[in-house]
Amino acid sequence: MFSCKRQDKIGDGALLYVKASLQPTIFKTDKINNIDSVFLHLRVGSNKIVLGLVYRPPAQNISSDRNLQDQITEISNNFDSAICGDFNLPVNSWGNPLNSRFGHDLYNSLLDSSLKQQVQQRTRGDNILDLVLSTNDDLILNVNIGPEFSNSDHKIVSNINLQVYKDC
Repeated sequence: MFSCKRQDKIGDGALLYVKASLQPTIFKTDKINNIDSVFLHLRVGSNKIVLGLVYRPPAQNISSDRNLQDQITEISNNFDSAICGDFNLPVNSWGNPLNSRFGHDLYNSLLDSSLKQQVQQRTRGDNILDLVLSTNDDLILNVNIGPEFSNSDHKIVSNINLQVYKDC
């Protein structure tokens, strides 16, 4: 279990459970104000993957969004990676216009990047807020959207299975 949570607020934060057989280790990143994240190196044979989980609160300032954008770009340009989380970029279908006045630069940079967005169903109300981004289509086998979580208004995003090839 790996986590990042705010000391000054109940809720928010990021928590990742990863099988020990994937040999998870912390991948050090710069702290971004008001954004909670956890990034891990996963190793299977000679394959290294970076798995990240992000919580971006709504209505972030441009500086925090640019820092997050730079961090995601740096990781995805240098590693096979999957970056998941609640980005609070309300859109009813990936690629459609954003339903918010905040986050346009971050949203557009994700659209323009080489990352593949794997969540195709709405995860909160009429919007997709929870994203699974990967450096290639073959990295993520499947993503399931379930019912709303018991103490949340978000649907459960589960069974994010990474396609990892073991050495022979």
